[in-house]
Amino acid sequence: MLDIEKSGEEFDYFMDNFGCPPPMSTGRFDRRLLIPRSQVAEWVERDSSEPVSPQQLDALEAKGIFSWLREPASETGEPGVPLYVPYRIGLCQRLIRQGWTAEEIKDLVEWEEFVVTDMTQGDLPYQDDDRLIVLTEHRERLEMLEGERISRLPVDQRPSEWSRRGWTGDVRAMSDSELLDNISKLTKTVQWLERLDLDTASSKTRRGIARRAYQLRMHYEDVRFIAVVSDRMHYEAGFSPMVHLDGPHSLIGDPTDLTTFGQVNWYDTLRSWRIMNDPDRAPVRLPGFVCVGGAIHMPSALSPEVYAERYALFRLADYTSTFTDFVSNRRCQHCKKLLKRTASNRRLYCDPKCSQAFRQKRHRERDKAAVLRWRRRNSD
Repeated sequence: MLDIEKSGEEFDYFMDNFGCPPPMSTGRFDRRLLIPRSQVAEWVERDSSEPVSPQQLDALEAKGIFSWLREPASETGEPGVPLYVPYRIGLCQRLIRQGWTAEEIKDLVEWEEFVVTDMTQGDLPYQDDDRLIVLTEHRERLEMLEGERISRLPVDQRPSEWSRRGWTGDVRAMSDSELLDNISKLTKTVQWLERLDLDTASSKTRRGIARRAYQLRMHYEDVRFIAVVSDRMHYEAGFSPMVHLDGPHSLIGDPTDLTTFGQVNWYDTLRSWRIMNDPDRAPVRLPGFVCVGGAIHMPSALSPEVYAERYALFRLADYTSTFTDFVSNRRCQHCKKLLKRTASNRRLYCDPKCSQAFRQKRHRERDKAAVLRWRRRNSD
């Protein structure tokens, strides 16, 4: 994990010794930065250890594993891919050899693109302006403090549409006077940043803003990286994208130690839009098992010890009963409206919009909240 204080020390070292900030590599998920098509095969092999030819790249692109993009500012006009895509290309090629279906690969790709878009166009956008990135940080902190202040008011004095949001333990631990003092100071800082013109600011102010902006960019890139890599480690271990794991687990699981991923939550796993739309055929993959249509298959033999360990870890005893309960449910899993009488016995969403909305909601509830909590805990 990135040590935000060490990144500040790194900034100071470069400024003191070279008169410029450190070279930054914080654009891995920035779709404005593209690897030219002529170099993609080399990047795929380097990032994923999967050799790929130009012809194979074209075939994988046709399957929807990635798309060629064009950088508007490019002089050559050569298409390319963002920096996070080469590893995915190699990963998908490996999973296809392992028997993953086209629908499963499509689900993986769509999920990853959604996660990247949700971050880069939502809470973690790439920001080129040093002042704005620091101002945004202070505004978020001020919003958190204001939320805590409102939560301490009597219920009848709170804004009618206010709802409690998550924030860090240090905020909750503040006394009322300390909280108000912090809000006052931070309000003045935000107002100062809103008026600040870096072009006319002192060199000390410019350096201070640049230093904090560097720390934040490095930290935010670390959060983006964790969000994507945690999912990729699920796939490397042998879990389908829709598998929901809970209980004690690592932020990034280790495929060589399945206990680091936690235990399978079948209730949330089987609410996946792909499973609900085609429960008799859509598989749920677990390391060593494939669960489909209420039945559990074991493609390769496992030793009795490994089987018993994974049977408990994956809660396979719960799979069949949970599957039966879910496929007999006649309400839309997203909006909870009753389905039409003419709907298929297996249909569990009103329409594709509800399917996609439920999937996105699940991401925000499962992954985004955890990542943002980690971000807040480690941003100071």
